[in-house]
Amino acid sequence: MREVKMKNVYYTALLILTAATVIKASIPTTKSNNNHKPKKCAWKQKIKCLRTTNKSVECMNCITRGGNADFVDNGMYYNHYNDDSSDDDDIAGTAGSGAGPPPLPPSLPHSPPQHHQYQQQPQQQQQPQMPPPQQLPPPQMPPPDLPPNYSMQRQPQRPSPNHPQRPPQNYRPPQHRPQQRPPPKHSQPPPQHQQQQPPQQPPAQPTTDSNPLLDLSQFDKDLIFAGLKRMYRKKIMPLELSSKYGHFHSSPLSPSDFDAKPMVLLLGQYSVGKTSFIKYMLGRDFPGIRIGPEPTTDRFTAIMHGNTDKVTPGAALCSQHDRPFRGLSPFGNNFLSRLEGVECDSPILRNITLVDTPGILSGQKQNVGRNYDYDAVMKWFAERADLIIIMFDAHKLDISDELKRVIEMMKPHSDKVRVLLNKADAVSTQHLMRVYGALMWNLGKVMMTPEVCRVYMGSFWGAPLQNTEQASLLEQEKFDLFTDISQLPQNAVMRRINELVKRARGVKVHAYIIHYLRKQLPYTWGKREKQRRLIDRLDREFLMCARRYELPRGDFPPLEPFRQALLEIKDLSEFPKLDKKMVREMDKVFSVDIPELLERARHGQ
Repeated sequence: MREVKMKNVYYTALLILTAATVIKASIPTTKSNNNHKPKKCAWKQKIKCLRTTNKSVECMNCITRGGNADFVDNGMYYNHYNDDSSDDDDIAGTAGSGAGPPPLPPSLPHSPPQHHQYQQQPQQQQQPQMPPPQQLPPPQMPPPDLPPNYSMQRQPQRPSPNHPQRPPQNYRPPQHRPQQRPPPKHSQPPPQHQQQQPPQQPPAQPTTDSNPLLDLSQFDKDLIFAGLKRMYRKKIMPLELSSKYGHFHSSPLSPSDFDAKPMVLLLGQYSVGKTSFIKYMLGRDFPGIRIGPEPTTDRFTAIMHGNTDKVTPGAALCSQHDRPFRGLSPFGNNFLSRLEGVECDSPILRNITLVDTPGILSGQKQNVGRNYDYDAVMKWFAERADLIIIMFDAHKLDISDELKRVIEMMKPHSDKVRVLLNKADAVSTQHLMRVYGALMWNLGKVMMTPEVCRVYMGSFWGAPLQNTEQASLLEQEKFDLFTDISQLPQNAVMRRINELVKRARGVKVHAYIIHYLRKQLPYTWGKREKQRRLIDRLDREFLMCARRYELPRGDFPPLEPFRQALLEIKDLSEFPKLDKKMVREMDKVFSVDIPELLERARHGQ
C-alpha cells in the first residue's frame, strides 16, 4: 500500500514538473532578472514592455533584422520586441539620463553581436539565435558544390559529341539575378537558339491618323475661320472694348482679317531692291511701278490678285469689307493718301499678298515731312503680316538709327522676320564672305536676341548674274527663300490660331493691368496725384500686378509705349469694373473651343 502511494506521489510530481516546463516554455523569456519590470531601449530612449508580446520587428536604429539581435548595456542583454504603441509616441519623463551604448559597427547586420572588452558578459546561458539571412556569395568565390581546391581560372573544355555544351550557370539566387547581366569572360557562348534574336523594328513614324496637325490639307479652312471669327466676336472682343485695348495696342480685328490671304511685308532702306524683288516674283510689271536709284517708292502699296490691272486709292481700299485693310482708317486721310491697292493677274498672287513700303531714310526721323505716324503704321502691318523680309544692299550695310528703331519694333514678331542680302552677285566670292560677316555683326548689335535670324542671299532683278563664281550658291538660296514663301498658304490655319491666342493672352493681361491700377486710386480726392505716381513707377506696378493675379511676365506689354498711352487717359476710374466671368469665358477658348474646332474641322462636321 505504501509503495502505491509513493508511485502516485511520484507520478503527480512528474506531471506537475512537466506542466511547469511547458508553461515556462510558452512564456517569452528575457535576459533580465526581473521580467515584470519594463526595460528601456537604449537606442530609441523609450519604454519597451518585454511581456506584452513576442513579435519580433526590424530595428533600424541598431541595424539588426529579425528582432533577435542582442546588445550589452550595463552587464545585461536586451532584445528588441515590438509593442502595440507607435514608435513616434514618446513617453515623457521616462527617457532616462543614459546616452545608451555606442553605435554598432556596420559589420553587425548579418553577424552575431560583437562583445567589447569593456562590456560585461552575461551570467546565464544565451538563447539560441536565429541564423542570419542568406548572404550572396561574391562573384570571385567558387560555387558551394565545388571542392575547396577548385581554381577559378579557365579550365580546358573537352567537347563531347553526344552531349550539348552546358550553358553558363548563375549561382545567384533567382530573386537577386539582374535582368540583363552580360555573361562572364570565362563562360561558354550561349546556345544557337539564344544567339539568334529577331531584329528590333524601328519606331513607327507619326502618320496623319496619329497626328492630324501634320497634314493641314485635311482641315476645312472655311469652317475653322468661321469658328475663329465667332469665338473672337463673342469671347475676346467684349473684353477688348471694355478695357480699351485698341487705345493701347491695335484696333479690333475685322472678319476680313481672318479670311485674308497670307501677307508678305517688305522693309529696308531706299534703293535696296524691294520693288525689283516684287517684279521678279510676279514675272511682270504691276501698275504704278517705279524703279530707280533715288527714293522712288513714297507710299504703301498692297499688290493683290485680280483679273484685270487696277489701282485702288487708300480711302476706297479701306472701305472694302472683303479686304484686310479696314483697320488703317483711324490713321487719317494723310496716311490714306499714301496708301494704294494694286490688282494684277499673277499666279503667285492667288495665294499671297505682297506689301511694298517706302524706303527708310537715314539722317532724319521718318515722321519729319510725313503727316502720319509712320511707326504706328509699320507696327500695324507687322502684326498682321505672315512673313517680314528686311532687305539689305551688298554695298550699303550700315544700319541707320531709323532702321534700327524699325527693327526693334519687329522684336515681338521675330519668328516672322527674314533677312535678304540683295545684289550679292555684284561682289566677288571673297568680298561676299566679308559682306556676310559684316551684316551678321551689325544685326547682332541691333536685334539683341540669342536666336540666329535666317539670312538669304541672292540677286533679284531679272538680269543675268554679274559674277558666276557663286551661281550655284545663289540659286540654292533663291530656292530656299521661295520655298519659305510657298509654305505660307499651307500654314495659314495654324498662323491664324497662333495670332489669335497671342492676342487673347495680351488682352487678358491688359485687362488685369487696368483693373489693378483702377483699384489703387482713392475713392474721393487725390485721384490725379495718385494716378501720376502710379504712372511714374509703372514698372513696379507691373511686377505687383503679375504677383497678385499670377500673370506671366512675358505677356506684359512694353513699358514706355504703355506709359505714353496712360498719360493720355485723364481718369483711370472711368474704366468699367473688370468682369471675371468674361475672363473665364476667354480662357475656355484656349482649352476647350479651339481643340473642339480643330476636331470638327478634321472630320468635316
